[in-house]
Amino acid sequence: VEKLQLKDAIEKLKAENNALLKTNRSLEQRLDSFTDQSVEGNNSGLVQNSPI
Repeated sequence: VEKLQLKDAIEKLKAENNALLKTNRSLEQRLDSFTDQSVEGNNSGLVQNSPI
């Protein structure tokens, strides 16, 4: 019984790990696209404060 519970727990963790890997890849792609946009836009999205 304990072995079956462990196998079940392992399968759930593997599935969760795969889902997290997909999410991580997706977020990395989004981050890369934002980075590329800010470089192409010459960091125009950044607020720059000038000294008074």
